[in-house]
Amino acid sequence: MGNVTYFKRTNILGYHQRLARISKKIKEDCSGKPYEQVLAQYDIEAFYDLPTAEDLIYLGDIKNISGTPFFSFNLKDYGYEFSILTKDDLKNIIEQYYQHVNKEFTKLKELLAPLCKNEQIDYDQIVSHLYGKFQIWGNNDLKWRPYNLREDRENIVDSNRYEYDVFELVRILKTFNWKKNHLVLSGW
Repeated sequence: MGNVTYFKRTNILGYHQRLARISKKIKEDCSGKPYEQVLAQYDIEAFYDLPTAEDLIYLGDIKNISGTPFFSFNLKDYGYEFSILTKDDLKNIIEQYYQHVNKEFTKLKELLAPLCKNEQIDYDQIVSHLYGKFQIWGNNDLKWRPYNLREDRENIVDSNRYEYDVFELVRILKTFNWKKNHLVLSGW
């Protein structure tokens, strides 16, 4: 399945979303053709199986990203989303990830503030947050790491945490060949 960050999160609409790289030639080959003909032409059951389609990352909750339809027919009628995104769309996703991480750390700061004032503090939430960090960085028993050192894969992050995935999105932004490929947002 290519150089994908392996995890799934469900977005607020109730289905999964991911970014994929797909050759612009495939878009040209599918132009103007109906749904059934495209499936038959490539002998596929789902559009994310199109030739040259390569998963890049599964996405968390994103809002207000629609892109340009990849096909001339409306895939939403079939329960799918398959849209071409621009650099600005990807920058918008990166900003949404930043805002999500910022909100998490602002909440943690607010939880820790009472320590400075000798006030009542919600230790359960603080311990839960710190335990999550320990599971990622302090658990030497796990063979998994939040980064990827494999030379046969492009992705640098192997995580399902916004604070790490944002760096994977920036890598995609900086290395994506916009002249040769489309960045596709697919949802199902």
